[in-house]
Amino acid sequence: FVGPFTLRIKPRTPIPSPANQSAEDYAVAIGVRPLDPHRGPSDQHLFHLLWDDLNLLHALLEVGVIWAGQWRNFSGSDFAEKLRAEFDSATELDLRADLFIVFCELWNQGRGRPVDRDAIEESGAIGERFLDDVIMIASEKHGDGNRIIETLRARDDERLKGFRERNADGLEQYFRKAGYIDDRPVLSEAELLPLAMASPAAALLPDGVPGQCIGRWWALAIPANGL
Repeated sequence: FVGPFTLRIKPRTPIPSPANQSAEDYAVAIGVRPLDPHRGPSDQHLFHLLWDDLNLLHALLEVGVIWAGQWRNFSGSDFAEKLRAEFDSATELDLRADLFIVFCELWNQGRGRPVDRDAIEESGAIGERFLDDVIMIASEKHGDGNRIIETLRARDDERLKGFRERNADGLEQYFRKAGYIDDRPVLSEAELLPLAMASPAAALLPDGVPGQCIGRWWALAIPANGL
């Protein structure tokens, strides 16, 4: 029976086939977000793990597995086993995902999470009087926790007239606790590579694959974040 109140489920948007497209063109076709290690490994498009096997990527996208974090839950399914029988690269996807976790952890060392409006509001350190101005300053400092605190302590910005030192103290404490300020040294590519290559996942992947993955992730992450 079809009536005016019949439940209608919107069909899933068809996933375009990679056909003969390059990895870059296919990424545009399926709307891949830039790689941003600040978001952590789970919230990254699977394209960043499977840019070199677009057919396997397409098969996963068709069943709704889009994010790296989703694969970790999907990996033990019967369908995942079928994919492993069909695609050689599916057998190493778990290891790529593990290596990606290592890469994101190392890349984030010393960088700190980007500060946004939510972070400032959740800190509870900034009163209503200065909230919008501090949020604007955070935007001007590109979410850099250290630079934000430096500006607040300097108090040479007209918007901060009357701003109290203790509010800067409270905000800094929150930033450090929540990972928005990380005083560890930022790793260069030359420093990050051997650390990532020493991971169990890198040791178990086929020769050449770990270095190729890490080099690609590094190249994509740096322009996206300007660091």
